[in-house]
Amino acid sequence: MLAPGRRIWHIVHDRDYGIKPFKVGPKIIVGKLRFHPAGKYKHESGHWIDRKKSLIQVYTDPGGFQTLAAADIHFKDPGANLE
Repeated sequence: MLAPGRRIWHIVHDRDYGIKPFKVGPKIIVGKLRFHPAGKYKHESGHWIDRKKSLIQVYTDPGGFQTLAAADIHFKDPGANLE
């Protein structure tokens, strides 16, 4: 799905600062790094991680290395109405 050459858009949510959601993109996937599933697990260093959302780390053009929530990635332009 996130093969090199794929165009994506993603949604930025920043409720802490009162900013309305906005879209970023299109971006081109250059390389996929890792998928981090949601849930609780014990890290190899010994501490527990409780991730609320699944995360994907990718290289994009433009943007470089990015960590994005899987639910916020879109494969077509989501349009202007994001509320």
